[in-house]
Amino acid sequence: MLTNRTLPTALQPADTVAVVAPAGRVDPEALERGVETLRARGLRVKVGRHVLDAYGHMAGADRDRASDLMAAFLDPEVHGVFCARGGSGSARMLPYLDLREIATNPKVFVGYSDVTVLHLALGRSAGWPTFYGPMVATDAECCRDDDCFAALWRLISRPEPAGALQFDDGPRSARVLIAGAAEGMLTGGTLCLVESSLGASYQARTEGRLLALEDTNETPWRVDRMLTHLGHAGLLEQAAGFIIGSLSNLETDSSDDLSVEQSLLDHLGPFGKPVLYGFPFGHIAAPLTLPLNCRARVDADAETLTVLEAAVAPRSRA
Repeated sequence: MLTNRTLPTALQPADTVAVVAPAGRVDPEALERGVETLRARGLRVKVGRHVLDAYGHMAGADRDRASDLMAAFLDPEVHGVFCARGGSGSARMLPYLDLREIATNPKVFVGYSDVTVLHLALGRSAGWPTFYGPMVATDAECCRDDDCFAALWRLISRPEPAGALQFDDGPRSARVLIAGAAEGMLTGGTLCLVESSLGASYQARTEGRLLALEDTNETPWRVDRMLTHLGHAGLLEQAAGFIIGSLSNLETDSSDDLSVEQSLLDHLGPFGKPVLYGFPFGHIAAPLTLPLNCRARVDADAETLTVLEAAVAPRSRA
């Protein structure tokens, strides 16, 4: 059954979007390339005041990064908020965000990697869809890729169910790991951030949901450890189904390491729920965008993930 929740307003060409940096330090040249790419797509861009700040490995002090995000959501001229990059630091600024106020100002919000923390927090406090998709200063080339940008734009600009999430040539690398089909709200993100949410106020909720997980630069033994932790916490058993992207792009530490695929089978197989493996999202060259907190259907046998409800609302007429 579809919901009647408040949704972010659909973006339109010539709308203004804000660029914020909730996590890692931002390279000025990469930021410039990404901003120009958005402008070339017809969008107006406001860059947050502190996006090019530096505080250790982060893009400025916690309060300053939080103030940029708050300003973006409260600015009436801004219709969408795009993250500059991931890295680390998003969780540090949560104490300085007024999540209740953000919840009353639903806007398109796009990012992945460390931004997983903000997706989970907004999912708890607001409940409207957010978009696990490419970022401005690390994925500028993605947005130059017509298929990649079209996949994002379809979700954030059309107030209708997006249908099957795939490129023109199909889902590319996705394949069935455990057969079956299931429906539920999408949740998840980067595996290490979903795991680190355990016990926090923004802990991932998986009951009856489709859990999407991906990661990068993780060894197979670390992937296995994180899946074990999620399993012990009950999050895997509670989920209705799974969409798994790439979890490790490194070679195993030794020939004795358990493969990532075998770890998935060990941890997810006993539940008999569908697992679509290798779905192209997250830390890859040209990712699809996932609408989190949006109802979808995974059909592992058909190798498809289908969005069943609109992720954005029509623009109201003045």
